Parts: sequence; structure tokens; C-alpha cells
Amino acid sequence: RSHILRLIMDPLKEFINRRFKGNEPWQIALKTLAATGAVYGASCAFNEIQENGIGEIALAIAKKMPVIGGIIKKEMEKEGKSVGMSVTSKEVLEYKVNIQLPEDGVAREALMKDLEKWEKVENSKYNKGQVSGTVYHGDPSLRDFLGTVYRLFCLANPLHPATFPFVQKMESEVISMTLDMFRGNTDGHCGVTTSGGTESICMAMKAYRDLGYSLGIKRPEIVCCVTVHAAFDKAANYFGMKLVHIPSDDTFRLDLNKARRAITSSTVVIVCSAPSYPQGVVDNVE
Repeated sequence: RSHILRLIMDPLKEFINRRFKGNEPWQIALKTLAATGAVYGASCAFNEIQENGIGEIALAIAKKMPVIGGIIKKEMEKEGKSVGMSVTSKEVLEYKVNIQLPEDGVAREALMKDLEKWEKVENSKYNKGQVSGTVYHGDPSLRDFLGTVYRLFCLANPLHPATFPFVQKMESEVISMTLDMFRGNTDGHCGVTTSGGTESICMAMKAYRDLGYSLGIKRPEIVCCVTVHAAFDKAANYFGMKLVHIPSDDTFRLDLNKARRAITSSTVVIVCSAPSYPQGVVDNVE
């Protein structure tokens, strides 16, 4: 081993001695510092390209250039207005838009008339069953029942279980039932209710991030298919995680071989969709 080390170090030592021959100590220190900075900068650039891609980096640089940046800004503002108009329904434009809190409130009777009209318009949009992933149960009797339940507990605050013990009871039972469905029936499993799917995804990713931190991982990584819910992008951005997107296969499912190759020592979670958000297919996992 020492012989092999000498074979490597002797030529390297001769090269360094020749390279710095005639240099004063301050020159050697300055060149060493410059070389170290260059290597560090190249490493950062490589990591940036690997994580975000050349296209994203080129766009970020272009935005900072006076002429090109101005053109990009104008186009983005133009597209933003276009998108804003495209997602605004024509029915909404028939009504006054309040951008400030009015000095005089609206009478309850007048407000209810508008609300009932708006409910009929929106109900007609999903009641025919031609809306994907928006309303999962359109039974009117269930809707009426949920409205009654909400009326009874709309002022309850789960943050105060001593004041609202039965709200805590209902929440605990729902969590317990959900855990049982996913075989999380040990003392080490727990849960919490959230406001919806996006918050649920974010909370799960935060838990995985904290697990990564506890294992000494500086930037935990999420491995997922490009077809996953957009909330995973939000979670990665919120919690400082690295999102590793994997291309889908020909059936729009997660490519397991590519996912396997994407796993690193910093991977804390592999995401699978059941079903995926855009195509509604289930990834090949058990």
C-alpha cells in the first residue's frame, strides 16, 4: 500500500514543486485560495445544474439581464392576465366584484338569494358527473346531512378539547379508523386531521424531512414520478427538501427502475400515486 501511495504522491509532489518554483509564500497562498474557490464554485454550479437543469438556470440568468429580463417580464404579465380571465367564469362577471370591505353590509335575505343562485350554477357544473377529481359524492341527502352537522359544530375549536370534548372524540376516532385501514395500529403510529389534501401532503413531507434531519441528512430528498400531485412541489419548496422527479413509463405510471436508480443516501421518501392526479392510474406498487 505504501509503495502504491509513493507512486502516486512522488509525481504529484514534483509537479507541485515545479509549478510553484520561484513563488513567494504569499503567492502560493493566494493561488491555493483561488484554486479552492474555483473548485468550490464549479461544484456549486454542477449541483445547481443537476438539481434544476440548464434550462431553469438559463432562464434565471436571462431574467436578470436588462433587455431580455424586461421582455420576459412583459410576456409573463400578459400571460398572467390571460390566465386570470380564462379561469374567471362568465357568470361571475355578471356580479359586482368587491375589492374592499363595504361600509354598509348586505341584508341576509338579499345575500341568501345570491347564494342560492350561485349554488344552482355550480351544482349544474358537477351534478352531471362529468367533472374529474372535484366532487366525490353528490348525493343531496348526504349534503344536507353534512350541512346539519356543520351547523351544530361550526363554532367548535378542536384546539380546546376541555371545552369541546366530543369534537376531540370524533377526531380521534376518524384518525384511529384511518390508521387501521393502513395497518398503523401500533403505539408508534398517530395522526392529525388537516384542511385537505394539500395540507396532508405537506404535513407528511415535513415528517419525512424531520426524520431525515434526525439521521443527519442536511437536505432530505423526495423521489416521485412527474405525475404526482403539485402539493409535493409545494412541500419541497416550503421545507427545503430536494424533489427528484422521475419520468413516467408508457402507461403514465412510475418507472420503478428509474426510481430505484434515483435513490441516494439522502432519500427519505418515495412517493407513489393511487391514483395519480392527471391520468388517474395507479402506480405499480403493492
